[in-house]
Amino acid sequence: MNYSLRFFLSCFITIIITNSIYSQTSSDGWVAPKTADNLINPIAGLQPQLATTQLFKSNCSPCHGDKGKGDGPVGASLTPRPYNLTKSKVDNETDGALFWRITNGHQSMPTFRNTLSEMERWQIVLYIRSLQQQEENEAKTKHKK
Repeated sequence: MNYSLRFFLSCFITIIITNSIYSQTSSDGWVAPKTADNLINPIAGLQPQLATTQLFKSNCSPCHGDKGKGDGPVGASLTPRPYNLTKSKVDNETDGALFWRITNGHQSMPTFRNTLSEMERWQIVLYIRSLQQQEENEAKTKHKK
């Protein structure tokens, strides 16, 4: 088999394998593994403290914005844009999946594995949940008016 044909076949096979892998992921290609769903948040149900708020503001707000809506000043220039952390897509994820995303990062989102301790990453998950609750409460208040 000549070189051109071998090169073409190897490119073709690579494309097929890549498409197969990405067809098993979400539309943006970033899905936490199912094993992440089994991670238990050791601080679930607690109220975020001031330190937790500061963690979010210094590490997440530049991209996700203070209210987690994906509208931070740095986020406006990123592709893909940061997630709106108050939307149902994120709300429907387990704490473990959010922890995994924070830990591993993806594309323009950095990994926080070596930057934040495990407990700090769980605190950010807790803070994201509080943002979702605030959004839900604001929506209920608007609906009542």
